[in-house]
Amino acid sequence: MIDQYSLAPFLAEIPKEAMAVGERAMVRPRLRGSDIMLKMMTAGNKWVNENRIQVIFGERGRHLLNLYLSLGMRTYAEKNINSPEAGYLIPLVTVVEDVAYLRQINSSLAEHLRDFGDDARIPDCIRRDIDDGSAVLSRLHTAPSFYWSEVQSALAELEANRISALDGFSEEEAARCLDKSSIIQCEAGDRVLKRGGVARNLFVVLDGTLEVAMAMR
Repeated sequence: MIDQYSLAPFLAEIPKEAMAVGERAMVRPRLRGSDIMLKMMTAGNKWVNENRIQVIFGERGRHLLNLYLSLGMRTYAEKNINSPEAGYLIPLVTVVEDVAYLRQINSSLAEHLRDFGDDARIPDCIRRDIDDGSAVLSRLHTAPSFYWSEVQSALAELEANRISALDGFSEEEAARCLDKSSIIQCEAGDRVLKRGGVARNLFVVLDGTLEVAMAMR
């Protein structure tokens, strides 16, 4: 688990009693799209605050990334997770007592967490790792001009080779299409998609090579 969630730098500075890992949550199909997940998260906040938990680590699939970023979770890891069962997952961290940040992004969790004011425990190592960047660049938390320049530079190279998923789009149309997107830095061997997965995201390879393979039966 330490390697999977890249926890070593945090364990060196944060007491293990102040850390938690929320590895998996499952919702019945008929309740998906409801507020049941938010209710589950807020129900545990009393215990989290009483025990002064400082950080909660977890992971989510790409199709759920924007939802959890909007709740206040943040990307931090330089390497994402390849799960044989769940597929390609992105590590996330919630800085529990950084209520100011939750309010800044209008997170619906802000009103359910205790505001410790000047006594809030916000680990310095969290700030450093988030500032140093992660393997994910989200449009949601990036200046539009910077994000768009990153995409444009990659698309320009694709268009030079007459390969582009956005051929025929105006700049405004392309920007609207990418408004809720993320740039994910993958590594050789990463399994980005798998057969039978529930995600329905559109992926565009901005740089590198994607290999499609089907296991022989």
